[in-house]
Amino acid sequence: MPIRVQSGDPAFDALFEATAQWLEAAAVTLALGEQCARGYRAGDDAAVGLREHAAALEAAAYLHGDLRSALDIWLHAPLPDGSLFDSFAPLAPPHC
Repeated sequence: MPIRVQSGDPAFDALFEATAQWLEAAAVTLALGEQCARGYRAGDDAAVGLREHAAALEAAAYLHGDLRSALDIWLHAPLPDGSLFDSFAPLAPPHC
């Protein structure tokens, strides 16, 4: 069942739907090996940045069930010095 907000103020009533549309437009599929994930990019950036993605999760928690897959990709792909990639380019092979 979709979430509806009814505050009595049309501007606030439309905010949730506008946020849902923005998140859907910002969503991309990420892949690392055989693992696929849903990530959120900022603006017109082609890559998914870790900080931007984490910020979008606050809203995505109300709209999508997949909140961990992209974070799992980051956590399971550290650089040799232990640091994490700042961003991933959205690569979606056929298996995703």
